[in-house]
Amino acid sequence: MTDTFGKALIAYLDGGTAIHEIERDDGRVETTETGWYFTPFDKWSDVEKEVAGHAQGRVLEVGCGGGRISKHLESMGLEVIGIDISPLALEAARLYGASDCRLMDARELDFPENYFDTASLLGNGLGLGGDVDDSRQLLSNLSRAVRPGGVLLASSINATNTEEPAHLAYHDMNRARGRPAGLVRIRVNFEDLKGDWFDLLFLELHEIEPVVKGTGWEVVDMVMPDDPKDSRYGVVLGNTK
Repeated sequence: MTDTFGKALIAYLDGGTAIHEIERDDGRVETTETGWYFTPFDKWSDVEKEVAGHAQGRVLEVGCGGGRISKHLESMGLEVIGIDISPLALEAARLYGASDCRLMDARELDFPENYFDTASLLGNGLGLGGDVDDSRQLLSNLSRAVRPGGVLLASSINATNTEEPAHLAYHDMNRARGRPAGLVRIRVNFEDLKGDWFDLLFLELHEIEPVVKGTGWEVVDMVMPDDPKDSRYGVVLGNTK
């Protein structure tokens, strides 16, 4: 793995480069502020603030990145274990103040069943598994790791809530090749390094329940922004196993 994401996080904490690039497979490249991954709670979106308030007990944060969510939940008195597949991201999270960060793939969780009270896919992590089938597998894995009655907290973006011509064209391209409109193939580029391609699924609102159904979860609450043009949303799932 070319750990460009982790390199960008470490560089930011070291006072170096403060931006990295997200390249999409249609050639679109966007410059991203690396500091977003270290945003303190008072600067979070209202959607994430509200969803995070449902966290309880022992928490598993999947894709902990720079550790902002783990650090906040720990400050609320919760026990948090953050996992990521980026070794350098884990190093950055520890430097930022997250206490328990482990190198682990959520597709191969190494925890007992019912070990957690809460799982977190905040930070646009709802579709972190990749395509629909892989996302459903991730949700099933998390259901086994979380006790019955526990919760999963997630946030994402309704990608089709846009008027940007380049995004609309990408959605049409996806539909033409039999992919969900909001399934993006991207890579993280940092300085002169190109990252590895991966899929990230931004579920449309009407797609959430069909994807969740049969994974051990049910939708308990949806959190929407006040501005209808804001594409962000949050979801709270309850473990029904």
